[in-house]
Amino acid sequence: MLKRLKVFEAGAGKHPNGIVNQALRSQKKRGGRTFLASDLELREEETLRRHSLSTSPENLKLVKGCSFAELKKAPSASMNLIFDSFFVLDISINRHPSQRMQTVAEYLNEAKRVLTPRGRIISIQGFFNANTVAQVAKSVGLRAHIVRLSPRQLETSSSDAIKLRSTQQKRMQIAIENISRDPFVKPYVEEWMKQNKAKDVSETNYPVAIVIRK
Repeated sequence: MLKRLKVFEAGAGKHPNGIVNQALRSQKKRGGRTFLASDLELREEETLRRHSLSTSPENLKLVKGCSFAELKKAPSASMNLIFDSFFVLDISINRHPSQRMQTVAEYLNEAKRVLTPRGRIISIQGFFNANTVAQVAKSVGLRAHIVRLSPRQLETSSSDAIKLRSTQQKRMQIAIENISRDPFVKPYVEEWMKQNKAKDVSETNYPVAIVIRK
């Protein structure tokens, strides 16, 4: 029997429809993947109803709870892919600024533990924050590179068949408002825009994929 690879979506949101679709498709394949998705606000019954399901497919587990805690419970070398969309930095949002990167490092260290030797993390972040996440990943012994996504990629599936959620206009607006109000962040954003030839501040939150490997 072929080994089934596990995919974990952290911070999957209220209705992780993408991963449900992938689980349903994977059921039709010999040795298909198994899937796990978690989020503090996840609504399992509502999500399943959207797919005309009364129970989760046997290869999918939906968990309402902390994704970081779920990661800590996973056995070592048990996951082939860990995917998130704007989650890695969100786990540190309520921490003191001096502790935020430490929290991200702790999360990535835990992810490193549970990844298989050829496993990887794909993290979708805003362009401005991507370098920060990549640097933290490297500081804990992981390799990381950043891939800018085309509009077509944002609308379709990634190479790992996980639906990417493009940045909503509301998120863009929040980013612009925060930057305009924060005198500490503004100079860094302006320098970033100059280096990257960005024409508008909204480009700082344009989604990119950070591909992280052991």
